[in-house]
Amino acid sequence: PRSYMQFPDAEDGDINSRLGSLFSATGMIAVGPSAPWDESTPLRWCVRDSEQYLADVILECKSRFNIDPDRVFLMGHSMGGFGAYHHIQRSPDRFAGVAVSSGSWSLGYWPTIRGTPLAIFQGSHDARAGVRWHYTDVEYGRWTDKLLKRQDLDHEYFEHDGKHSVGYSKERIAAWFKAAGRLERDACSPHVTLASPVGFSRTYCFPVRHNRWLTLDEAATSDSNADIKYDELRSHSTGDFSSWRLEHRTSSRPGSTIDAVNEGDNRIVVTTQNVKRFTVWLQPRMIDPDKKVRIVVNGRTQFNGRVEPSLATALESYERRHDWGLVYPMKVELEPHERRE
Repeated sequence: PRSYMQFPDAEDGDINSRLGSLFSATGMIAVGPSAPWDESTPLRWCVRDSEQYLADVILECKSRFNIDPDRVFLMGHSMGGFGAYHHIQRSPDRFAGVAVSSGSWSLGYWPTIRGTPLAIFQGSHDARAGVRWHYTDVEYGRWTDKLLKRQDLDHEYFEHDGKHSVGYSKERIAAWFKAAGRLERDACSPHVTLASPVGFSRTYCFPVRHNRWLTLDEAATSDSNADIKYDELRSHSTGDFSSWRLEHRTSSRPGSTIDAVNEGDNRIVVTTQNVKRFTVWLQPRMIDPDKKVRIVVNGRTQFNGRVEPSLATALESYERRHDWGLVYPMKVELEPHERRE
């Protein structure tokens, strides 16, 4: 942060990694926290403690500054890009948008990012023989773009003819923030997907409990025929630079998913996999509390009744995330009957 958050000097030239001018132009508060220290790994923005640490940084900044809780953005470069890919899967409900510069990942369940726009900035010469290995090769960005397009997920991909430095992306990142305008987080996004566990790679794949108006209260034990499918990017090389290649494949791993769609007219349709208990949280923006709410889970109506708003429920929902933008005064707790193939 002591370098990246500074304003450029005259001698820095056009391509430099000082982002002070970029952030200043957004008119927003810019915060550059250092990654949690962990001598066992270079991927410090993906360690388990990093999620709570980011939440605490946001909470502290909200107490110090006049921050709109629905206008919080996450941006990461290089190892920070690893973290941005990691945290948009795990905490998409924290952010109005996420930007990744020169990052990579190896394990992903991408439907979890629904409702949170992702911008990817990648240099075509990020990896160079004799200079920089393929840690954040352009193929990571290209594959991510391809996979998110296949799954119809909100994202933008910007590829430039530069190297690894964030300086090559500064103009495009600035344009992205400007285009974001009044982009705000939507706590009531009509289509929400929660998956657990998720994370940067197999090693950093941790359980998740909450995403917007869904809570996974208890996972069910899965057998090998009921595992969920992840996207994987695998790096292969015989040791020399030119032999390197990046392979995409899907893999089945133990986990749980909840996919929920608010169809309107007080009807919510949910599909679960390996879930024993879960909670649907509701706001008046989502449903009409004066009418019955129908919740269909795995093809069966499991709730059809009125839901009364209460202050106690609203405070309970706040305790999940300690975020006043994610408060829901109504809830329905469900135990799904899952269909097996």
